[in-house]
This record gives sequence, structure tokens and C-alpha cells, in this order.
Amino acid sequence: MKILMITNNLPPYLNANSAIVYRIAEELHQIHSQEIVILGLQTASEKEMPLCSDYQIISIVGQYRYMNLVPAHFSKIHKLVRVLSHPTIWPMFFRYSFLRHPLCGLYKKKIRQILKEIPDIDCIIAFSEPTDIPCAVTEVCPKIPWVSYRLDPWATHILKSNPKEMAEEYLTNQTCSAIFVQPAVYQEYLAGAAQLPSDKIHVAEFPNLHALPENKGESFDWGSDGIHCAFVGQLYSDIRDPSFMLDLFAMMRGTGVVLHIIGNTPMQAEYWKDKVTDNIMFHGRVPYEKAIMYMQAADILVNLGNSVSNQMPSKIIDYLSTGKPILNIYKIKDCPSLLYMDKHPLTLSIYEQDVPHVSEIVEFCKESRGKKIPFAEMERIF
Repeated sequence: MKILMITNNLPPYLNANSAIVYRIAEELHQIHSQEIVILGLQTASEKEMPLCSDYQIISIVGQYRYMNLVPAHFSKIHKLVRVLSHPTIWPMFFRYSFLRHPLCGLYKKKIRQILKEIPDIDCIIAFSEPTDIPCAVTEVCPKIPWVSYRLDPWATHILKSNPKEMAEEYLTNQTCSAIFVQPAVYQEYLAGAAQLPSDKIHVAEFPNLHALPENKGESFDWGSDGIHCAFVGQLYSDIRDPSFMLDLFAMMRGTGVVLHIIGNTPMQAEYWKDKVTDNIMFHGRVPYEKAIMYMQAADILVNLGNSVSNQMPSKIIDYLSTGKPILNIYKIKDCPSLLYMDKHPLTLSIYEQDVPHVSEIVEFCKESRGKKIPFAEMERIF
């Protein structure tokens, strides 16, 4: 069987969507020896893409060169001047104005072209694109069965304001064999604006726990001086504002508890520089393998929940796979991370609206340091 997987990003860039692609591809290839073709946006040069030779990789040159035009810490006036003077802003404006969405005219067209060139596809798996990928698939390959993995309930906030896309989405969904969504958003999908067929929507825990890759000849140790906590992921000024987390660790200054933040660039870290103390360190973005190495070397892992109830940070799965203690900071009472954190024996959950008990957190860090639940036990729990 030949399976085509369509995602948005190829290595070395990893986000929740592409992480699911690689994990499912690995399982299918190892267990069933399927022929896997992965199609996605190329975000790095060919030399920087550590791809498995067992997969056929087809890349689309990324259309997002205009993303991240302005650092988050810029003032509103500075941002406006920077954006209006940037050479790519006007092409971006015309794409949004006349193509409705940059992927709609460019990405979908390229997908259609590539689909025509790939022979003998038996099954297609589309990841997270609710309209563009499925529409391209059904137009070119109407007889090939396809399934869809969707992380966020797009139907309830993106398509609601666009009747044309809603109609297109509805027709496309009728041809889909199955739509897989996370437990936290199942009901939201059933009641969504795109009228997804309820008999095709299935709850799927993805990605599942997985044995993390072993260090090959390279080792890392934060050192025995202090208790080393690690946040691995991306911080945002809106959906995942770290202000409370930074204030919390600033209050633990002098207790030996150190926070390492891996994921944000130094430029982005400038946005919160007034909250950074000498026990908080930004390490910037690192390759996935190195991020895993940092996780495995940390005493405590720190999770920061989102401010919306229908998105869960994908790093939680990697966190749980380590078996390490987790300090879970959540922003809303119906945070989907609690569905997982409440099961983990080595977790302390802190609600941002409560007055933090610093001594309790320090005690948790001290008592949990060095503890680790075996992977087999974590698999049984989750």
C-alpha cells in the first residue's frame, strides 16, 4: 500500500501538525512496512533536512517568507512603520485580498499539480488543513480514500465568517472517510459551523506517548548546582503569555530553582526582559533532538497552558513520555491539559488566578528532583 501524507512543514521545523505526521509515518513504516510519501512546505535548505531515507519526501517551497516581520517587543508605532516599509507586505496584501488565504491560490494549486505526478496512491492522510488540502485531494483524486487529522476546531471560528468556505468545506467533508479530533474538542466539532458529519468524526488521542530517542554519542547535564526546570516550546504574548510563569520563578530566586526556556529566539525574549531575573535563562530555538536532550536532563518540566479551551500544547505528550515531574501552570479552569496532568503522579498544577504558594512549589521541586516514572508505567496510565 502507498500512503500519501500531506502536512504543512517538513523538518527541521517541527510543530504539532508535522510531529503527528512523522510519528504516524514511523509507526506505519515499522509495523506494516507501508510505502510512505510525505508532502509539505520546505522551510529549510535540503542540507538541513534530516529526513529518513525510507520515506519519499516531496517539498513545496514555503510561501511564508513574510511571516515574523516584526519582533513582538516593538511598540505599536514601530510595528506599523516596520510593516508598511517591508518589501513583502504588498504581495502579502494582494494574496490576502484576492486569494482569500495565501494557501488557497498557491499551496492548493501546487498540491494539485504534485498529486497528478504521484502514481498509484492508495490512501491519503491530510493533517490539520480543514479546506485547502482536502479540496485539492478530492478534486484531483476523487476515488482515493482519505482521512483527516484536525488539531483545532477551525469550523467554529475560521469558517463561520465565510459562507463560501463553509459550503466548500461541507462538500469536501462528505467525501472524507474519517475525521480524527482530540477529546477536548469533540463536542465543539459536532456543533461546528461546517456541519461535519457526526458519523465520520472520531476521537483520537494523538500523538500518543512514544519512547523518546536515545542520545547517540552526545550527552548533556544541566549540572548539580540548583534544581533545573525546563520549559520547551513557544511562548506567545497572547494565547500563551508567560508573565505569570516568569513572575513565579522570579519569586523563587535564591531558592536554587532555575528556569530554562528553550524555544523562543533572543529577539522574542526581549518582550519579557523586565520580568527576567538571574534564575531565568532563555536558550533560543534548538533542533528537536537537542530539545529532547534538554528535557531528559531537566529535574522538572514546566508546562504553560493556553488561554483557550480548544488548544492543548503538543509538547505535553513529549513531557509525559519522559516520565519526569511536571509543574503545570494553567490559565483557565477548563484547560485541556488537566485531562492529562491530573493522571500524572508527579505533577503539581497551579492556577494563574490563585495566589501562588511559593514554598509549596519549591518543596515540590525539591521532593520531585531525581524522580522518574518508567515509560511502561506511563504507557499504562495514559
